[in-house]
Amino acid sequence: MKNIIFIVDSINNIGGAERSTIELIKILSKSFSVIVLHFGNEIKYEISNSKNINLISLKKVKTRLPRTYISTFNIIAVIQLVLKIKNIRNIQSIIVGNVSNHISFFIIPISKFFCKNNIHIIRDTYAICAGSKNVDSDEIKFNTVKKPNILFELKRTKHRFNPLRRILSLFFINFSNKIIVPSKAMSRLLDLYKIKTYIINNSVDTKYKYQTKENFSKNIKILYPSRFTYNKGMLEVYKLCKKIEKENKNWKVYATASSELALKNLKMFGLNYLPDNLDCIGWLDNKLLVKEFQKCDVVIYPTICFESFGRIPIEAMSLSKPVITSGAGGIFNLINHMEDGIIVDPRDTQKFFIAINSILNNIALYNKITFSGFKKVQKSFSYEKMEEKYLRIILSI
Repeated sequence: MKNIIFIVDSINNIGGAERSTIELIKILSKSFSVIVLHFGNEIKYEISNSKNINLISLKKVKTRLPRTYISTFNIIAVIQLVLKIKNIRNIQSIIVGNVSNHISFFIIPISKFFCKNNIHIIRDTYAICAGSKNVDSDEIKFNTVKKPNILFELKRTKHRFNPLRRILSLFFINFSNKIIVPSKAMSRLLDLYKIKTYIINNSVDTKYKYQTKENFSKNIKILYPSRFTYNKGMLEVYKLCKKIEKENKNWKVYATASSELALKNLKMFGLNYLPDNLDCIGWLDNKLLVKEFQKCDVVIYPTICFESFGRIPIEAMSLSKPVITSGAGGIFNLINHMEDGIIVDPRDTQKFFIAINSILNNIALYNKITFSGFKKVQKSFSYEKMEEKYLRIILSI
């Protein structure tokens, strides 16, 4: 069986990018022997015992250098990777996943010495930023694509700013045979830098059956399954909770964060308490998160940063739940407004509230949106669809 080497910073189950990477590894292991070289912690998930998957954890080396430098040229990590790769035979392809804290873009040209079939997967905007990981959320209006403002990055990152980072990252990326991104928005963004990409959407489990809604309970549960941070819309959620309280609605918002973390992040904006109708249930692994999806009435994803894809919306749709989201970045191409989801600017609290209220007061509209969303995911975002596209890319190089 041919080997695929998958180089990734970490596959610990932290967020959407990591879950998408884990799923891709499992899918590829059906056709190849997948050797995963990673810098994460000990893996306690099902892939650690999966057939055709060999997890090799490499040593994290502590350094005072900021990530903006490490991710460009981390020679210690590259040496570790090279020592492992040189002993592997019969390599079909080397896939470099999202670069972050340990692996660097420099591994892309180096890996060409071992296999000419080289693929790089870009799951966020990090490659085109000189300092910060996210594109300036005030500059990137919803559904538009612009180059990051370098002066903004310099001001925000200060000593972490690496003036050569963007230049070197894009130079190293160009050594890839194929560059894969998860959305049209990411493709358009990289096109500004003359980077040719192939779009392969992330996927979710489509084993669930559609569940129609017969009626609403007295107490409505709204799920906010995201990091409780500024970029992911925590202030918008806070304001929404205050609006719900003012309108005397029996709605409760459940956030996948600890109360301590949520309060800590809110205090940076002068907010010293959590609203009574905001329940922090802690960060959940995927299995527990699915259960929360199933129990809720509505899913909200009010991110105000440029999203490379938007996994939360399709997860909600796959589980027969309506999603109300900003439509930022790649999300805009996932949702047909009022057909299979609702797009709203969450910074307008009144409109955000009205969007939720409208779907909770019209069960016919609720079921229309959830059914359309469910069918879309089944058709376009299944594991089978992702497998088909990746195999076509890998075998055609």
